[in-house]
Amino acid sequence: PVRLLGMEPTLDSLVVVNRMWCTQRYSPTDLYVRGLPLSNRRELSGIVRPNRGKVDIKGDIPNPGLLLVSDWAAMLRTSGVSITGVPTFRLTAGDTQRSVLFTHRSPTLASIVRQTNLHSNNMVAEHLFRYLGCVNGGDGTIDSSVEFIRHFWRLKAPSLRSSYIYDGSGLSTKDALSARALVEILCHMDTVSACRAAWLASL
Repeated sequence: PVRLLGMEPTLDSLVVVNRMWCTQRYSPTDLYVRGLPLSNRRELSGIVRPNRGKVDIKGDIPNPGLLLVSDWAAMLRTSGVSITGVPTFRLTAGDTQRSVLFTHRSPTLASIVRQTNLHSNNMVAEHLFRYLGCVNGGDGTIDSSVEFIRHFWRLKAPSLRSSYIYDGSGLSTKDALSARALVEILCHMDTVSACRAAWLASL
């Protein structure tokens, strides 16, 4: 068996199921982190070649919002600010009254997509996916995101109708996309899309 030595950042509530194993029969080392968004369970699977020593593997942060508020609370306490209660995370409706604490100006979408593809950043891919679900007054749920994507591609990539989309990162074991749908998407991006240059720069 392969032993898990540590994790960064530390996520106290995360349940890690280790299904990694070591063998000489296959090569090279090939490891995966699987789990659903907002789930506190992650499964490590795959193989490691013998005598590799320490091996690093990257995975998504299950609940980025909770990690953010937890780290923020810890920094405030370190700075001498008294905080009562335990940091929590919840999804709220768009009309909830909120106070603006900080405004962050986003990089361009082309820059975000490039970094997402270049580093295979599953967390950002999931955020982009959920953002699509907020377009045209959507609620940002998985269902609204999938509905937007299917409507956008219904004439450009008809075969996408038969796909199964359960998240934006592609980590879900339920995700499925046909070869025909993928070819239709790639052909559209290369020959028709106004975003061709930004798309090519992200590959």
